[in-house]
Amino acid sequence: MTDPVARLNAALEGRYTIERKLGEGGMATVYRRFIMLQEQRGWFWFLMPLAVGLLVPSLVLFYLEVFVGDIPPSEAVVDILGRQFGGGNNLFILALIGLIPFAALSVILRAMVSRQWSPARLSCLAVGGLVGILFFMVLGHYSVWYPYYGSGDPSSTGVIAFLFIPFLCLPTLGIGLLAGWGVSLLPVFGVTVNREE
Repeated sequence: MTDPVARLNAALEGRYTIERKLGEGGMATVYRRFIMLQEQRGWFWFLMPLAVGLLVPSLVLFYLEVFVGDIPPSEAVVDILGRQFGGGNNLFILALIGLIPFAALSVILRAMVSRQWSPARLSCLAVGGLVGILFFMVLGHYSVWYPYYGSGDPSSTGVIAFLFIPFLCLPTLGIGLLAGWGVSLLPVFGVTVNREE
């Protein structure tokens, strides 16, 4: 006779993986399962904040170049891509440093997926965390770059601020996560934590 765990794994392939038998009694046998679909969704929660972190600084620059500096959109895109990925005096290293709070949010969300929290609670945490980060990040980028495209006087040390902006976003990330957690507890979401043995 074949192993019942092997038969169940074959029948549930692609959706669940049976890890081990927990117990049996009466007419039922209880097994510990691993939800594979949840694991696949976990990568979305891990990569989404990083994608947002890569786009936000470029979008702030695009806004300033087009709407404040009166640069045509096509020239603004070429300028931003040249700064991010061009040789010599580029901003690629600063863009990587700017990913620090987004990477922290990615790790937190990935940990919550592994605890099998509901998508509604994860969404509230993700939105709260992103709003917390973006609140300070957008203001920081805007205040540093505005003098270059507006009527202000650019500071020669303004770029140094980019080294500190990501670290100053970490407390606002925490505040955003707390706000997202609070929102997820509202009855509208009907969120319950799915804990398994």
